[in-house]
Amino acid sequence: MNMPSTLLQLQPGTAVVYQNRLHRITHVLDLDEVLLVDEETNQVSHAKVGALEAVVGGTQSVVRPDLVQVLDKDWEEAKRRYEIIRPLLDKTDRSRLDVTERGKACGLHTNTLYEWIRRYEDSHLLTSLLPRIRNDKGSTKLTPEVETIIQAVVESEYLTKQRKSQQKVCDEVRKRCLYAGIEPPHDNTVRNRLKLLAGEHVLAKLEDLLTYPKSHRMPNLLVVGDTNNGKTMLVQRFCAQHPADDNPTGDGIRVPVLLVQAPPIPDEGRFYNAILELLFAPYKPNDRVDKKQFQVIKLLKYVGLRMLLIDEIHHVLAGNLNRQRAFLNVLKYLGNELQVPIVAVGTRDAFRALQTDPQLANRFEPAPLPRWDFDTDFLRLLASFERMLPLREPSTLHDTSLATKLFSMSEGYIGELSRLLTETSVKAVQSGKEKIDAKLLDTIDWISPSDRKRQIDREH
Repeated sequence: MNMPSTLLQLQPGTAVVYQNRLHRITHVLDLDEVLLVDEETNQVSHAKVGALEAVVGGTQSVVRPDLVQVLDKDWEEAKRRYEIIRPLLDKTDRSRLDVTERGKACGLHTNTLYEWIRRYEDSHLLTSLLPRIRNDKGSTKLTPEVETIIQAVVESEYLTKQRKSQQKVCDEVRKRCLYAGIEPPHDNTVRNRLKLLAGEHVLAKLEDLLTYPKSHRMPNLLVVGDTNNGKTMLVQRFCAQHPADDNPTGDGIRVPVLLVQAPPIPDEGRFYNAILELLFAPYKPNDRVDKKQFQVIKLLKYVGLRMLLIDEIHHVLAGNLNRQRAFLNVLKYLGNELQVPIVAVGTRDAFRALQTDPQLANRFEPAPLPRWDFDTDFLRLLASFERMLPLREPSTLHDTSLATKLFSMSEGYIGELSRLLTETSVKAVQSGKEKIDAKLLDTIDWISPSDRKRQIDREH
């Protein structure tokens, strides 16, 4: 049973028990949350104060540096730190207010002083205040403390139904880092992390919608992204996770999710034709639309449909305004009649199409899939792709020069990148090279997405 939090010294350096393991508080994020480090594994954790237990006589091993190798400037820094905290060391009734005021007087954060005090009182050695040598100099890797704060904020502020904007998530990460006396990451670092989670976030939303109880006003989702940015791949992956079931013990096949492509123009009859073909249902193309509608609704109820996904929804804009409205009314009618969520997938034009109907605009929650930037997350993406390549030799796709070339050729579109790597892998196998490198990429007959668009614009 946890001891009341009032018995804990809520300050850096305090030894506590968390999840039956000995930890030490490294940073206080606010009155309810702290960062901890496991005394044995050095793993950093984010925890609620109420989940901690007090410890009496927590200890910490002290690593003494080789004094011969200590630089003069580091000795001077250790002495400076000692002079800053010495008035606090001598104060037997030291409070957080005392530490805060001393920090303000010296231009330092409260938690920084607590860290120095903890290090000195653990050993009573001046060497404990020496600047710590970083082994990752020149690296852009985030510290475990910053990683933990980002993860905590993402979970509490972004991966929720009341998802906050990316800027508010960045602001919250900065606020928690500054409160803890930690150098906050750049906003772009946080945004890239959110971008990395965008696909998983959409899949999580789809899972939530799939289990949503039936009602007369079902929530819907609009997956928006640039052309060839992985939208279709994402929903196909979701459909693969929820395949049709032969249902041998029941009356008929069960189809929990159905993915259908919107017709090239907003045509209700052709839309019903596409659904009937996917269900292998016999129909007459020349039948009246109302007859097809009755057949579609009856079949979708019979197979137990729980979600309807419509790809290329931006095709709605290919018709005049009256046909657009008529087709959007079909979506409303199907959603109301079947009482299932509808997921529309398309480009940014799809958002504009749905905005023409205020009722649909309110029902469809946008879920954007942003294009990738050239950053560490893109390098991680390349590393994950390389693990799936059928090549005998390592290609090291995340190498800076090769990654730069791949990004330039794909322009950050995951669909383009996937196709590019597939074509190059085939050529690598055919050539016997069994790896992808810059020279092999130069032999691919490849036109970048923007160049293809310019060619089309010139032709028209």
